[in-house]
Amino acid sequence: MFGGYTMHFTARDLSFYASYPTSEGFNVDKRRYEFPITAVRQAQGQSLYELPSVAVCLLLNRFKQWGIPAAGANTLLSRIDMDALNHAVAEIEAGHRQTLICTVPAHVFDL
Repeated sequence: MFGGYTMHFTARDLSFYASYPTSEGFNVDKRRYEFPITAVRQAQGQSLYELPSVAVCLLLNRFKQWGIPAAGANTLLSRIDMDALNHAVAEIEAGHRQTLICTVPAHVFDL
């Protein structure tokens, strides 16, 4: 929460953070692989998302950099406790935490 309000992001913003060239491609993969990204509301015909969805997209970006395809990324994301991630992101928004680190065991995915 910044200055008493929560920041909202569009699918275009999320596709940028997840390193997709278009929001259409991002939305297709989001639905196909059921990424844990949920719109919080609609405004002017666009779905709006909050900071936890940005955190998931930044993870997707990192997985892409490691050469993990979207299907494999979904497997990794399914192992994350989303309640704990949402809590950690809320702490960042409130200024109680500066950094969020997610670790992935490389031996499990032959990285």
